[in-house]
Amino acid sequence: MKESNTCYCLGKRSAMNINDFDKKIIRIKDTDGKIFTGEASSISAEYGMHEYGREEAGLEINGYTLFEKDIKEVEILPNFEVIRAEETWQQ
Repeated sequence: MKESNTCYCLGKRSAMNINDFDKKIIRIKDTDGKIFTGEASSISAEYGMHEYGREEAGLEINGYTLFEKDIKEVEILPNFEVIRAEETWQQ
């Protein structure tokens, strides 16, 4: 049975905190419709203010920083473990 991915819409009625996505493999859709996929690192509002001049929490993914107000949807994807070549070798 295929496990379904969970999608969250961020905003005033969000059921999850931005920190809940830290160290998870996710797919983000921003307010412009652009999609980013990879492992996320959460940033605090204090860090956002210090580094970017925006006092707002956000997520860093693949070298991009997306602030909470710029994120439309977040989908948590399954984590894939790295499999060594000898474990998949068929004789």
